[in-house]
Amino acid sequence: MIEKKYIECTCDTEVLQLRYIKGALDHELQLAIYEWGVKNKKTSFKEKIRMIIKILKTGTFYSDQMILSPDKTIELRDFLSDCIKKAGVK
Repeated sequence: MIEKKYIECTCDTEVLQLRYIKGALDHELQLAIYEWGVKNKKTSFKEKIRMIIKILKTGTFYSDQMILSPDKTIELRDFLSDCIKKAGVK
């Protein structure tokens, strides 16, 4: 059984994918952060230059952080609590 949950970053640049995999003998929770660029947000010239420099230096923009609103934090907590219950962890 595989359960998936996607939680979008408040800044609209990343999405957190949670995959709960229940096997016959074990349980696994996989976390992945995907970035899809800034959307629905106007960025300043200075910010654009900063992004370009970051991409030129590293090849990518941020992919190691996410900003979650209180609602998204509760959504994440609830999903993780459900996974813990299904795995039988106390």
